[in-house]
Amino acid sequence: MAPCAARLPVVLLLLASAAPAADLIGGAKWEYSTDDGATWGAAPPVVPGGNVAAILAKTSFHLLDLSAFVALELTQNVPPEQKVAFDLNGQPLPVPLKGMVYRTVPAIPPAAFRKGKNELTARINFDNRPKKADDPLPDPATVALEVSLAGLQPSDLRMHTGPILGAVTETSFSVTCCTNLPVVVTLAVELVRTDGRRQRADGRRQTSEPGLFHRFRVEGLDPQAKWTYRLSVDQPPYRLEGKPWPVKLAPAQGRPLRMVFMGDCRSRPRDWAAVAAAALKADPDLVVFNGDMTACGRYDWLWTDEFHAPAAELLATVPVYPVMGNHEENAPVYPLLFYTPGGDGSAKNWVQQIGPVLLIAYDTAWSRARDADFPAWFKRNVDASTAKFIFFFTHYPAWSSGKSTTIDPRTRLPEHSGSRFARQAVLPLLGEMRATAIFASHEHFYERSDLPGGLTHIISGRAGAPAGRRNEKENNNPYSKVFAADLHYCLLEVTGDTCSLRAITPEGGTIDSLTWRAREKEM
Repeated sequence: MAPCAARLPVVLLLLASAAPAADLIGGAKWEYSTDDGATWGAAPPVVPGGNVAAILAKTSFHLLDLSAFVALELTQNVPPEQKVAFDLNGQPLPVPLKGMVYRTVPAIPPAAFRKGKNELTARINFDNRPKKADDPLPDPATVALEVSLAGLQPSDLRMHTGPILGAVTETSFSVTCCTNLPVVVTLAVELVRTDGRRQRADGRRQTSEPGLFHRFRVEGLDPQAKWTYRLSVDQPPYRLEGKPWPVKLAPAQGRPLRMVFMGDCRSRPRDWAAVAAAALKADPDLVVFNGDMTACGRYDWLWTDEFHAPAAELLATVPVYPVMGNHEENAPVYPLLFYTPGGDGSAKNWVQQIGPVLLIAYDTAWSRARDADFPAWFKRNVDASTAKFIFFFTHYPAWSSGKSTTIDPRTRLPEHSGSRFARQAVLPLLGEMRATAIFASHEHFYERSDLPGGLTHIISGRAGAPAGRRNEKENNNPYSKVFAADLHYCLLEVTGDTCSLRAITPEGGTIDSLTWRAREKEM
């Protein structure tokens, strides 16, 4: 089942989201058709359990003067697992990103509306069938469409998501954010003097292109100095003053390195907030987050509600290195919200050496078309490395004791293609390169496996997601050494030729600990 196919509780009347202030179309009457527009009626249609209905809905409303508004927002109440598309005056309603689902469609230009009569239509594909073969038949669902329209003024400008720090080097950092109105965002960098005062570094000042998504990379910083950054909008009539956030650059060669690794915070923002707060207190130099950040990456609002808001300080102050998971659904917003190493910062597969550590991330969830190229990609990026420690990150585990893992009885390989690829294609190459460890998530627990040849396999997938369970009937992982379903994050500390790992609960308890020595080089 696709991650976003999880069904919300069925209700007889679709519940409306909280309507924005100053609803411009309040009281608009809807008409419905279930025969492709041949007949229309005012009564909301009822979809019996076990049925799928193609529903048309239409309404009209009058607008007199939109000159006071810089944009409009349309909020609708169709549950996100149902498909809905809106047309405004015979044209598709403009949305920021095709392929995303919006509970509230932001930044609709006033030019999309007419002075006087406007027509709004909706096409709803309402699926009221059981999602699983053994699920009970759903109750009948009444599809009563509710829509509100709010006019926005410059004072309504706000930060929708972000800031999120991205890839860093010893002399550079990157940051991204998303606003609710299409504006120009300014990034100001400040030098923190020894007396604690901040001094503007005007030569580092950058501005984004007008839009909703804003991405910055600042280079040429003195690694010995302390820096802050601030995102703001000063574009009359828009104004938004952001707070200063400290910049973390990559530690210089020879200095200790502290990294946090974790994954799967989706669906449980309160638990994610606890894990994120604990990870922030650990004062890491960077975070590698191994996928499943929201319940569904195509649902626009979840990036704020489930991922960013519960961990805003961590994401704004610690560089985040993302790895694509299955719940991201290959969403078009994903490469806009994060800044990864190399190129323009949008790569889903990335490699970077920081001090003595080589970090490699590969998207086995959505890279099947590229799998044939993986060995050459891997060797091209790793062959020349002199790193003391090599860590590989991918969402799907090669080995797992989880109850949800299924094994093909004929091949004894994981049935899931991502895990099978990790076992067959990734592990042999990591062995050849004398890599230190492979980190995965997907399963909602912590598990350490000591594989033949010395490679360590870590699953860390409980940064907030519901707890997973061990398969007590079948032993699908003979290499398992430690298993725990507690909320946790992993802290890695590198000093000299030693790297230590602790799996830590939000309360500070230790689930597991181990130490690696620098890998041996080929003679």
